[in-house]
Amino acid sequence: MTWFIYALLSAILGVGYSVVSRQLSVKSENPRALSIVFNACSSLIALALFSFEKWWFNPVPLYVWGLLFLAIILYTIFEATHFYGRKHVDASTSSIIFRLNTVISVFMAFLFLKEDVTLNKILATILIVFGTYLVTVKKLSLKFNKGLIYILAATLALGLVRPVDKVATHFFAPPLYTFFIYIGPVLLMPFFPRIIKLQELKQEISLGKWFIPLLGLINIFEYYFMIKAYALADASLVVPIVSLSTVFTVIVGIIFLGERDNMVKKIIAAILAFIGLLLIKM
Repeated sequence: MTWFIYALLSAILGVGYSVVSRQLSVKSENPRALSIVFNACSSLIALALFSFEKWWFNPVPLYVWGLLFLAIILYTIFEATHFYGRKHVDASTSSIIFRLNTVISVFMAFLFLKEDVTLNKILATILIVFGTYLVTVKKLSLKFNKGLIYILAATLALGLVRPVDKVATHFFAPPLYTFFIYIGPVLLMPFFPRIIKLQELKQEISLGKWFIPLLGLINIFEYYFMIKAYALADASLVVPIVSLSTVFTVIVGIIFLGERDNMVKKIIAAILAFIGLLLIKM
């Protein structure tokens, strides 16, 4: 049952990431500067933690370099927006909205990777969309505030990049690809839409303190344990456990962060999102 332990650890760390990133985002004066510091820290942590993994580098076709660049652009969009979104949207709600990235990824897989369209995946898409609707719609009118727009932009970028990852990762050792993905946004984000000053980075380090490397550790290990679980068991076994992070985050947000508005809707939406993810992988 080692795979179960890995999957459960990934789910628990997913909750930690949602909660800690929410706390850092709320304190942040400039979420884009925070994201630059976080990614720089995470890239170094990734190199250190994955240094014991086997490194290899095969000849890479030109189109794969293009995919890697596209992945870096999409991750840059994600990193430049999700801290802004988390600053204005509570942890339990943002966690559920982020489940839409799975819907987007599945659609892209249908379209570009020619994966099978199944009834389970269609039903899962409906469940996830409806669950997201429950926590984003009030009185039948969408509240497109700044936080929601940032969260949706981050979700779209994350959903689009997963199929790209699936293709590109076959050509690089995991530590090298992980480093590229984390360091790329660090090199791009300081310049768009305006130049980030060194003082702004220092301010975020001062505000975030040790929570920033803590978030980096959580993020890297969350990914690592999920991959380890996949290596030992079928996705249909692993995903229901890993996906519990959505439900756990909602519960933690309600109990410990006082996020009790629309509590029944959040719980129902979390359950629907969990069932949807389960169906997609069956």
